[in-house]
Amino acid sequence: MTTWLIVDGYNMIGQWPALSGDGTRSLEEARDDLNARLDEYGALSGWRVLVVYDGYRVKGNAGSTRRFPYLEIIYTPEGVTADMVIERLAAQLPKRSHFYVASGDRLIQETVLSLGGLRMTGPELRQTLADARVKAHRLIHKEVPRSTLDGRIDPEVRSQLEKLIKEDDRPS
Repeated sequence: MTTWLIVDGYNMIGQWPALSGDGTRSLEEARDDLNARLDEYGALSGWRVLVVYDGYRVKGNAGSTRRFPYLEIIYTPEGVTADMVIERLAAQLPKRSHFYVASGDRLIQETVLSLGGLRMTGPELRQTLADARVKAHRLIHKEVPRSTLDGRIDPEVRSQLEKLIKEDDRPS
């Protein structure tokens, strides 16, 4: 069964100081950073990740969608809020779908819960992404025993074998 993560993009940027840079970063940089983190999470988790950005105040904006292997980015058209799209997406998911919506908006959170989904706040999303990254790092850098026998040999037997090897290495 597919697990979905739907993210209210600008809402998460507003709740994530590292993304907004406390106002020192451009909105485009913050979006790119969030998108990169979500794309990485999609690759690590196997979840379908969608991020929705408001475009409702942009005159003449037709909206757009960009698809990547692990992330789908939706820019809403003029007059349509991210909340509207998120609600529609959550309602259209197949019954029995397992899904999360990351938003700090209380109304969206309640709607998601009423549709059978789970809500995720900004801090919870940050922690989820960080945990996935740590888990992946541990798997990649996991120390592997030199051999299958090496990890199971009794320390006393190892000591005796090392003595024998040293004795054999001495010049005659």
